[in-house]
Amino acid sequence: MNKKYVIKLTLLIFNGLLYNSVVSEIWVSENALINNEVIYINSIMIDNWTLDSIAYDHRHCSNGEISDEYARFLSAVILWDEIYYPDNEKSYWKGCNDMIDAVLKPISDKVHLFEMQSEDLYCKYYKENESSLIAKEAIRYLLISDFYNCDYLPSKQRQEFLSINKPYEIVKRINVLNRINYMNTLDNSINRTFAEIGKIFGNIEFVIKRPVLVDFIMQNTPKDMTYLDVALHLRQEGSVVKYRQYLSDVEKAIEKKQWKVLSEMFQYSEKIVSETVNIDKRSICSANIAILPMPSLSFSKKINVSKRNIHLSFLETLSQFAFDGRNLLMV
Repeated sequence: MNKKYVIKLTLLIFNGLLYNSVVSEIWVSENALINNEVIYINSIMIDNWTLDSIAYDHRHCSNGEISDEYARFLSAVILWDEIYYPDNEKSYWKGCNDMIDAVLKPISDKVHLFEMQSEDLYCKYYKENESSLIAKEAIRYLLISDFYNCDYLPSKQRQEFLSINKPYEIVKRINVLNRINYMNTLDNSINRTFAEIGKIFGNIEFVIKRPVLVDFIMQNTPKDMTYLDVALHLRQEGSVVKYRQYLSDVEKAIEKKQWKVLSEMFQYSEKIVSETVNIDKRSICSANIAILPMPSLSFSKKINVSKRNIHLSFLETLSQFAFDGRNLLMV
């Protein structure tokens, strides 16, 4: 017998220049479909503009440099349970790569109410300064992702628009790149530590181009595999599955306005990094500086791995990699 859940759907009804929030409860079975799509929690939707760039990178990067969009896609494969794309006439990337096609699932965006809302908001607030392709579509995809209760990974241009304008009054939650932003707490702690290390060695600066998660995937990719191959394998690892569950728990707490979890997340990241490399106690045992072809720095391995929450063991692995194996340049 299928389990049943109560799902609240928020519809924003156009009325002159105002939007009235109408919330209705519906019973859906575990395998129920809405607009022919299963509603998933712990999922993210990637827009087609982004996927065009991802498909190009996947074909041409040859395990070399990648775009910001492809880096976020690799992170999404690790951090979310399901990845969707809006199934419409703009899905030009489809069929370019069987592996990408297999990772992504279609989600219907044939909700005309969203087209009307995004058009109205665009004309009212953004038409003079923003293109329709960026602003209107960013708002529309934000509404669609909110309707399906999933996060949204926009293209670089749309992300910049949303970060500046923040039209979040039209949706019930901020859902752009949430889990990637949570991962930034670890990256920020790592980057601050490298800045301190740079001062110790004479005001040198480390060139950090990508998040530690993306570097971890790229540097652990053999020549006969792609970055996506490695990301798909990594997402099945027990520590990664547990970390995704931890992120789900954090999101549930935030929905209940339990803001303490955000402070705890920051503290966990700080402690994990400080246990990996304790600058105050000079537990950086040795350093090797190579002059040619470019300066680089490597640390001897001296790591005190904690026995805290098992859901965070994946972050400890990333922190260890950041200071013992990550390829960085110094300037």
